[in-house]
Amino acid sequence: MPIGFHPDQTVWISLDIDRALPEETRPAFRCRFLTEGDVLRLIDLHEAARAMSDREAAKALNEAMAVHVTGWRNQDPRHGEYRGAPSLTAALTLLESYELVRQAIDGTGAGEVALKKASALPSPSSTESSAPPVAAGNA
Repeated sequence: MPIGFHPDQTVWISLDIDRALPEETRPAFRCRFLTEGDVLRLIDLHEAARAMSDREAAKALNEAMAVHVTGWRNQDPRHGEYRGAPSLTAALTLLESYELVRQAIDGTGAGEVALKKASALPSPSSTESSAPPVAAGNA
């Protein structure tokens, strides 16, 4: 089944400003894996936001974040529990919103590669057989 259909498969993404912090305390956003259609939609929204007023861009980025962000950890306690995209708009600057959308596009792809490398199953493009060999005449 495609990874984009597994809502429990997620990757943690941190903003550049927080990358130097230790993993156990680093603020991060939980993002679901994106389908190709999701990625194209996010790219379109991200690019369109650059040509908009700040108000319009904030709305477009909020829509984009609603597609992929499913939670957060190690955030400032003033922001409380994650409650969807409105939580993000209350916590992030406009530039951080741009970054989070871009990171989701790049980060979920990198997370998918790491997940597939850790998997014991051959990739769909592998020529390696997933079934044990059968001796001739025993089929």
